[in-house]
Amino acid sequence: MKDAFGGLMNLAFVVVFLVIAIGVLALTVSYSKAYRMKNFVIATVEQYEGIKCNNSDSACFKRVVEKAEGIGYHPASLTCEEGMENVGDYYCIKQTNAKDGYYYTIKTQVDINFPIVNKALGITVFQISGDTKFFDNDAWYK
Repeated sequence: MKDAFGGLMNLAFVVVFLVIAIGVLALTVSYSKAYRMKNFVIATVEQYEGIKCNNSDSACFKRVVEKAEGIGYHPASLTCEEGMENVGDYYCIKQTNAKDGYYYTIKTQVDINFPIVNKALGITVFQISGDTKFFDNDAWYK
């Protein structure tokens, strides 16, 4: 009987370890997708200099959607802070004006869709934020 109980405990430890390992891998994949999307959106907004990147009919937005579909980035329900615009449930954008120009703040969302990890960590969503380069109002090409 002692051997049966020891085998059962070992099996329980293996199952718990596998659940934790799978949860960490799922979180890592979701975080990686959101981070790649943030970097791509920042690069795209810089390329278009923010012109109509908050409009879901623009070429800028269409490039972002193509990239999102390519990497499988689909946040469940994107929640933006006050003052930020939700662009097609893919990212949040906010233009910040300064003395000589402006820059954009971009946020993407990491969704944790693994119930055991959700209960263990107590969170289901967190966001990744980044800023574009500074755009000068007095640029020679405008």
